[in-house]
Amino acid sequence: MLNPAVEARLDSLHEHYTHANPFPHVVIDDFFAAHYADSLLADFPAFEKGNALTEMGKLGKKSVNRDIEAISDSYRQLAEWLVSDRFIDMMQRITGIDNLIAIPGGAGGTHESRSGADLAPHLDYNYVDYEGEALHRRLNVLFYLNKDWDPSWGGNFEVHSDPQHPSKNEFQKFGPNFNRVIVMETSERSWHGYDPIRLPNPDTQSRKSISIYLFSRTRPEEQIAPRHSTFYAMRPLPEHIKADHTLNKDDMHAIQTGIAKRDRWIMHYQREVLRFSAKAEKQEKKAAWLQAQRLKQQEASKGFWGRLSYVLKGTKQPESD
Repeated sequence: MLNPAVEARLDSLHEHYTHANPFPHVVIDDFFAAHYADSLLADFPAFEKGNALTEMGKLGKKSVNRDIEAISDSYRQLAEWLVSDRFIDMMQRITGIDNLIAIPGGAGGTHESRSGADLAPHLDYNYVDYEGEALHRRLNVLFYLNKDWDPSWGGNFEVHSDPQHPSKNEFQKFGPNFNRVIVMETSERSWHGYDPIRLPNPDTQSRKSISIYLFSRTRPEEQIAPRHSTFYAMRPLPEHIKADHTLNKDDMHAIQTGIAKRDRWIMHYQREVLRFSAKAEKQEKKAAWLQAQRLKQQEASKGFWGRLSYVLKGTKQPESD
């Protein structure tokens, strides 16, 4: 299934990965054997078979199917290979990260995005709970299945240096080309996303990919951060919208869409704050109740021993002469 040429240049891929900016990543073309890549595209699940709900519970333009081994024989073979020692060893050699862990059935799954979809620059969640352990998320491995993709259609994978400060931000784009794989670090600096998709034939075209995530029990101390969910940075307005520019309908649509998206995320994070506040308040009440119970037990214990001491003193035998 794997193109033998990939394994033959792991040292070179490691150099590209470690020296990439703005954070470690590497682009690998012709990753699978051609016939196997064709089978993954042919068996790609229909949009309707995946979950198209956004993180805010709304129906979106991206569908995700996480149960990849149930899709077809080709995908079952892929699911087995993605947790194999051979695949893990290859990822460790490319990235230099030791003791990587693949979670069976824990792949990101197939992703299909329709025209109009985009993925704002973001940092991924940083921990996953697995078999009683909190594992660090270390790598994203992204497989693309889009033949004859035109970069002008958007959907180009982006890596950003600082999208929260657009004037300082530097970024690169890579087309989601057929049989291309991108391996990227997952950390507190690995801002990534893809630009808005604008397909000429939206009824028959879409952006298709497969993603998997790799983990580890430890990571360098300087990379460790408190547990968090995915963080997004909203895109700035198009560069041509500036002072003295006369707005047209497309400009107004861009402005209104951007404001609406930002407002949705503000409301989402407000709900998250309320949810965590309610959880913290519940825990505080439980802790206060437990403390009160301990105090009652201590007082009861003191009362018991006090009474026992009084009884013992009252019945104490006189000492012998």
